[in-house]
Amino acid sequence: MTEPATRPRGRPRKEVQTDDVEQPVGFENRLGRLTIKSDSMAEWPNLLLLFSHLVVIRCRFDEQTKFFHYVAYSPLFEIVEQGDMAPEYAMHTDGQNIAAVKV
Repeated sequence: MTEPATRPRGRPRKEVQTDDVEQPVGFENRLGRLTIKSDSMAEWPNLLLLFSHLVVIRCRFDEQTKFFHYVAYSPLFEIVEQGDMAPEYAMHTDGQNIAAVKV
């Protein structure tokens, strides 16, 4: 009997730094990380507002915690020096406005 083929699990994960990705024009190296609980995906109007301010370059879903982990560029984030680690942000919205607070 033949053994089933196994496929590689992908490249090893590494922390995203500013020199790892090409930044969108006009974002001046404003890179950040944020986490969203999967239950929050039901609140799509607020997510639409949030994602209208982001250019997501990486998303990872953690099956155990049920969180989406994003790395993105946003004009709401502070400028990160070349080669530095992207900071973590908490995003707040009242349905009309949005703010990013460094964690």
